[in-house]
Amino acid sequence: MPNRDFDKKYCIIRISNFHEWAWSVDDEGIGSIRARALPGIGNWKLWSSTQIEKIVKKRKLEKPNPICTSHSYSCKAWVTPIVDRQKIQQHLERLFHIGTANLRQKMTAEQMHIELKTLAQEGIVPLSDIPKVSSIRNWISGFSQRWKEAMALRSLEENLSENF
Repeated sequence: MPNRDFDKKYCIIRISNFHEWAWSVDDEGIGSIRARALPGIGNWKLWSSTQIEKIVKKRKLEKPNPICTSHSYSCKAWVTPIVDRQKIQQHLERLFHIGTANLRQKMTAEQMHIELKTLAQEGIVPLSDIPKVSSIRNWISGFSQRWKEAMALRSLEENLSENF
């Protein structure tokens, strides 16, 4: 993990335009820092160690020595089960349309989540497949938008067929 606890007053001014950095190791620029605006594009701008010392007001800069850790293994499997989302989606659509047909029965995401949990208790859907309330809220938003578009197109088609 890099050490990000440094004092910004020792940063080199007007250097933020450069995105690729390297310590020079060839004979020409040994001990200097090379930088260029885009990786692999353009000429290198060189800062010698004396230039850098002047820029940072005689402060000595040292090449960082990053601390690396050994490889670790996850204790959890990365394989996720395939969820039959079709059944959940059918139930969400049914709950949505109940509210469309009768505004007094319109459900919030929280209420839909409770209904899905009830279906899970009855063994109709697995409890592990039930999405979070925030996911249901997002689904309602997207489905509502698609539903409105479909109804608007249907209305336009009916109006066009009646007029012609």
